[in-house]
Amino acid sequence: MGLFGKKDKKPKRTLKEEYRLWKLHGKKIVDQKIEEDGVTGTIVKFFIAPIITIIGIFIIFLILDEDTFITVGKYMVVYYFPPLGKEWAIPLAIAEGAHPLEIALPIAFLDIITGVFLLWNYDFAKLIPWLGRWMESAEKKNKNKLDAHPWWENIAFVGIALFVVFPFQGSGGVGASILGRVIGMEKHKVVLAIATGAIPGCIFLAYVGEAVIQILQDEILWGLILLIIIAVVLAIYNVYIRLPKKDK
Repeated sequence: MGLFGKKDKKPKRTLKEEYRLWKLHGKKIVDQKIEEDGVTGTIVKFFIAPIITIIGIFIIFLILDEDTFITVGKYMVVYYFPPLGKEWAIPLAIAEGAHPLEIALPIAFLDIITGVFLLWNYDFAKLIPWLGRWMESAEKKNKNKLDAHPWWENIAFVGIALFVVFPFQGSGGVGASILGRVIGMEKHKVVLAIATGAIPGCIFLAYVGEAVIQILQDEILWGLILLIIIAVVLAIYNVYIRLPKKDK
């Protein structure tokens, strides 16, 4: 206790201490993974998703022309930086000339492959300083969402698929993987649920985005009104999910 009965603040750890703790925690996670999956299994599970991602991007490169590939690639990167999720990346790519399917399918691919990586390497991913803190926060939020919407647990597959469909922040492959972990659903079923929601969800969003862009080009007043309505709906939803839930 400090003066006047106040609690002394805990001294902040130095960078050296933080690194030492991070290293010990990382070693513990690696040892656990090797014990569970073996050395070969741990390496395969860690690298298979990045390898598939590289192959997928190469296929996209072969299919698209150079300008479209640069546009799509740019927004595939943007997709990973909140708050600019798929609800922004897809319409913006279309506004720059990409066909709806040329951006929708790559973003859906990212949702699926991100889910695969996180489900196999969840604890490894939490070791990444910024991402780890974000994942812990997302895990807490998804636990709150599960408490608020218990039917997700009762119909887990459909619930996670719908969770991916709706283009709200944190509802993609990362959020769905965390939600699947919170529920305790089998990993292969979570991946299948993500794919079931991501592909039609991204395609729907892409064509809606194309329609909005067309309205903006032809009837700017109605387009602006539509954008305002969409922004208000998104804002209300995001405020709603952050409200504390009353105990029943």
